[in-house]
Amino acid sequence: MNGKILRKKILRKKQGFTLIELMVVLLIIGILTSLIAVNVFRAQKQAKIKAASIEIKSLEQAINLFQGENKVFMHGNQKIQLFLRKKKT
Repeated sequence: MNGKILRKKILRKKQGFTLIELMVVLLIIGILTSLIAVNVFRAQKQAKIKAASIEIKSLEQAINLFQGENKVFMHGNQKIQLFLRKKKT
């Protein structure tokens, strides 16, 4: 008789996961997801900074080309005002 009861308990235990086991798995998945999300957001921020840096270098090069072609040498705010002015048509 005791053997039958023991078998039933073993079979019942093997049928599925407990609530605690499921919660632990969800907790681990949540932690891993948050770690990945932090890295993704950090990479996006670095990409935006790199893109802005490239744009600034490109503007510098355009100003230098303009100065070389027109024999005009500007400094500071004059360079910025050059790009802010509307073109005459």
